[in-house]
Amino acid sequence: MESLPNLATRVTVEAARRDRGSVKAILRIALAAVAVAELFIAIPDLFLGHSPGEQQHHAHITRHLGAFVCAYAVGLLVVALRPAKARAFVPMTVALALAMLGGAIADVHRGDALALKEAQHGLEILGMVLVWLLAARPIWARTETKGNTQSGPVPPVLDQDRPRIVRVQPSPDL
Repeated sequence: MESLPNLATRVTVEAARRDRGSVKAILRIALAAVAVAELFIAIPDLFLGHSPGEQQHHAHITRHLGAFVCAYAVGLLVVALRPAKARAFVPMTVALALAMLGGAIADVHRGDALALKEAQHGLEILGMVLVWLLAARPIWARTETKGNTQSGPVPPVLDQDRPRIVRVQPSPDL
């Protein structure tokens, strides 16, 4: 039985390149803009212990929340720069967006916050949607081939050791 050379590295590099190339630039730019906006919102909390115009009652807790938002914004920037990382970030963005949305609705309903003030949580929801869209498999990978329910067609990879073509199917998890 003839053994094939290990093409895993070349295939994963090519899959990552295609993944980055298939993502619309507008989604990445929008996600970077959301990340920068989150950073601008978090910086006063992180360094001052309160947002401008607010009283300084719980500075310690506010600094912790500011640190979390900064870390979240950095994660969004990483996904904007490397969209192949988006799939790993989806659960966190969904959990954060749903928690923020639920908390905002409860606060407005009880009268603890104004709806306009809670609208800033729309950034978390927008971030979740953008990360979700970036994590979605590209359309070319969704097509089914005859008798194959895995990802769509992949161009052949040339085996450098022998002059023949080898078909390689990357994992859908790349």
